[in-house]
Amino acid sequence: MVEPIRFDKAFIGALSIDLENDAITTFEVDDGLLKKRVIANSARSYLVADVRKLNADGTYVYARMEDFDAFITDRPTPTLRKQVEALGTKLV
Repeated sequence: MVEPIRFDKAFIGALSIDLENDAITTFEVDDGLLKKRVIANSARSYLVADVRKLNADGTYVYARMEDFDAFITDRPTPTLRKQVEALGTKLV
């Protein structure tokens, strides 16, 4: 249903963020497929998650950090900033 829709900005949540393997995940395939399509159809996309999502467990990888223009989180640290920027996006 969202395939023909274009977005200016998309704010996407994640079940987990695995920085070591550069994997943004969810549990549900349908949720992941929807998020993947919205990211592809957006002029700008932002990953939004609190730090508790870092290294949590998810089963379906729907994106990599470089797929987002920025990662918005609640407790950015210098170490986290370096990790995120090394994967090709900004930390906010």
